[in-house]
Amino acid sequence: MNNKAICTVLLIIIGCCLVIPEHAYSEQAFRTTKECPLVFSELEPTQSDLARIERLRKVKAKSNKEASVNNQPIRVYGVKLYVELPSVSDGPVLYVGDMRIGEYVSFADGIYFNIYNDEDLERCYNKPIRFVYRGTEYALGVSFPSEEGILPFRQDSGQMKTLPNLEEFLDEQVKGE
Repeated sequence: MNNKAICTVLLIIIGCCLVIPEHAYSEQAFRTTKECPLVFSELEPTQSDLARIERLRKVKAKSNKEASVNNQPIRVYGVKLYVELPSVSDGPVLYVGDMRIGEYVSFADGIYFNIYNDEDLERCYNKPIRFVYRGTEYALGVSFPSEEGILPFRQDSGQMKTLPNLEEFLDEQVKGE
C-alpha cells in the first residue's frame, strides 16, 4: 500500500469520527439489562472501606454535623445495578434521588456502588435512579427499594450474621436466572 492510500484511509477514519459525534453514542444505552435491575446487600467492610468511613467521620466531626458520629455502627451497603452504559470518554453522573453517587465501578453486567452510612441509605429509599450526561437526564425507570425492602439484607445490631464480601456480592446471580 502506498503513502497516498494510507493517507486516504486515515482521512476516511478521521472523517467518520467527526461526522458521528460522541454525544450520539450517549443515546444508545442507559437501559437496564435484567428484570430485577437492582440488588442490595450489607457487605463485610474491606480495609479501604474502613479507611473511607474514617475519613467521612472526620469530615463530619469537623463540620460539627453530628457529635456522636464515632458511635455509629460501621456499615457498608453494596448496590449492584444491572445497566448498559454508553461507550463515552467521560463518565455519566449517577444519582439516587437528589443524592449524587460520587463513585461507581463497573463489573461484568453493570455497575456497583457503596453507601457508607445509615443517613445516606435513608436518603435513597424509594428514590428514582438516573444518570446525567452532558446536561441530559436519563431516567432508568428504576427506584431504590423502600426501608421494608432493605430490612432483610441489613444486619441487626444485636444479631450477628455472616456478611458477603465484595467479591461474593458481585459474583451472586440475580434470583430467577
